[in-house]
Amino acid sequence: MKEESRKRTRKKYTYDNHRKNGKVVNRYIGPSDQPDVALVQSYDGSVSAKNKMAKAARKQERDDCNAAQPCIENIFTREDVLGWIRECYDEAGLPQVRNVDLGLSSGTFEGCDAASPTVTPAPTKDTRTSFEKLWKKVDKGDANALRQFRQILTENPQLVQQMTDFLSVIKEQIVSLLAGDSQSIRQTIETAIQNDIVRFLGDSQSCPIERLEAEKLLLLRLDYFRCHMSMSRAPENHSDAKFWESMATKSLRRYERAIEAYEKRRLARQRSRHDVTSDNDRQGCLPQLRSASAIGGQ
Repeated sequence: MKEESRKRTRKKYTYDNHRKNGKVVNRYIGPSDQPDVALVQSYDGSVSAKNKMAKAARKQERDDCNAAQPCIENIFTREDVLGWIRECYDEAGLPQVRNVDLGLSSGTFEGCDAASPTVTPAPTKDTRTSFEKLWKKVDKGDANALRQFRQILTENPQLVQQMTDFLSVIKEQIVSLLAGDSQSIRQTIETAIQNDIVRFLGDSQSCPIERLEAEKLLLLRLDYFRCHMSMSRAPENHSDAKFWESMATKSLRRYERAIEAYEKRRLARQRSRHDVTSDNDRQGCLPQLRSASAIGGQ
């Protein structure tokens, strides 16, 4: 609301404006010194303040989402690293590494902030290239390649450690975006993640790499739910609604690609080890996917 002065009087008059048929139209409320007009002004000021706070909160939520995107994107682009490690554990067998405690710890990774950076330096490009080439030879039954493969993994434990620390940072960011300052909601989400991991792994809980894969899939699913929930709260025909629809679509596609990649490795392991029963049990625990086209209809 605004006030204006008129000729031949010292009184101020209150008016409001609104858009009608594409044009801004003024609506006069009355003299500003009238009690009922003052009440209307007070109410309007309260509503305006609440709207500004809500707008600022929505902007902050979008900014937080944009800030977290680089880390979340890297969960998928690092798929090759996790795949190499997983196959190495399955086929090469490294007891001195298999029994290492891989509890999640805080760290930093490619621009992701954390309180206490603890990530070890990543392997060089040459190391990763040789790692991939060796695995192809190991897959063909080359005994010499298997010995070299074991040596590379022993000398580069950061191949496992970097993924462990990276997922820890992602988990903290997604849970914080969902829970905010509520410790009860945070605890509920973290407990749900752990319960889902146990259900997903079944009898394979002793394998740390299986656990990393399970946690990655669950975090991607949680990120999709977060974006979809924000999209449902956004005002209709509003830029926020379009933003969150885009984020929900991207997060669902990331999740679907991760599931597809996991299934390819699962089938490869099934063919090589003929462990049909165990793998089918784990397949039944995979979360149900929803098509990307279903987002727009909600």
